[in-house]
Amino acid sequence: MNRLLGWFWGYITVLVTGEACERFMNLCGFYSRDVWDFQKNPKGLSVKVRVSEYKNLRHSAKRAGVHLHIESKHGFPFLLRRYRFRYGIFVGFLIFIVLLNVLCGRIWSVEIHGISSLNSLEVMTMLQSVGISEGVKKDAYDWATVRQKIMEQNPQISWMSFNPIGTVLFVDISETAKAPGILDHNVPCNLKATKDGVILSAKVYAGQPLVKPGDAVVKGDILVSGAVEYKNGCTVFRHASAEIVAQTKYHITFKIPLRQTVQCRTGQSQVRHVIRFFGMRIPMYLGSIKEQYETVPTSHDMQINHKTLPLGVDSTIFYYTSEKQVTLSEHQALSQAQKKLNEYKINELDDVVIKTITTNHTIDKQTLTFTADFLCEENICFEENMLIF
Repeated sequence: MNRLLGWFWGYITVLVTGEACERFMNLCGFYSRDVWDFQKNPKGLSVKVRVSEYKNLRHSAKRAGVHLHIESKHGFPFLLRRYRFRYGIFVGFLIFIVLLNVLCGRIWSVEIHGISSLNSLEVMTMLQSVGISEGVKKDAYDWATVRQKIMEQNPQISWMSFNPIGTVLFVDISETAKAPGILDHNVPCNLKATKDGVILSAKVYAGQPLVKPGDAVVKGDILVSGAVEYKNGCTVFRHASAEIVAQTKYHITFKIPLRQTVQCRTGQSQVRHVIRFFGMRIPMYLGSIKEQYETVPTSHDMQINHKTLPLGVDSTIFYYTSEKQVTLSEHQALSQAQKKLNEYKINELDDVVIKTITTNHTIDKQTLTFTADFLCEENICFEENMLIF
């Protein structure tokens, strides 16, 4: 600690020569406090002393009958004196202090928590619509008003809070839970078939069942009637409810042309960079690309101690492309058909239990025809309200 203070206030290294160096050391211990690092060398005694104590050191040297020679000067005051005519250093330091003071009052980064169905890009778009982004002043907004405005414009958000801590804005979000569908069980209805099929099982909770396992039905047939007839001849209209599982079939056909026009990379590419600084985007290029291309974007954010700074670089690789006529082999055409089949299963048969899939394909000079037959099991009920006059 003494050395640190000594460097800040400035200290000098003094060479002591004479016959009474030991007496000088005793007098230093009595009269001077900021003296340290006594070292014996061939020329005499070397000692370090703070600049403000040098006068007392001369008094001790006079009483001891020794001579003092300044060997070197150290510390901040001497460093400042050395660069006193270099005004750029002082101007730069002043600009740094001003910028630091200004930037500490702004938002450097935004951290979003609590989202599930929403993504960060959607939330950032919501914030930018009300003027919140990197680089804005923290005290320029009434956060309660901003929160209310965003929630009014976006009903999928039930609650949100803003917590600016330091230079980071923490956004906590609670999403609106989807309300379950409420059925009006007081409205009489029938259950009809959504598809052709063969009944496998029938669990009827309310209503009059009209089918049993093994029956074949077509789309639109009534499976469970809401009109229940009792033995005494009385008829009661109810809201029919049941789970009717049937064996259903699906057929799909894809035609894959063997002669196709595709975009191929030419082997040439170009990288363009954009600097992001407090929400501003500074392009590091001129002009635009007129050729056909594919892009591969990347983004790099500067971080210090795992904290994101409002400075980053967005890089985009532009791969030049050209149209090319290609002829697919049978294997390549089958791969495209299989990809379409997988997309069909995800989009159309997501809620269906697929038991078996039978595929077939034929090929001629121009087209590969791919067919698939699905044998499935599914609940084929849908409600249709009864019209009672």
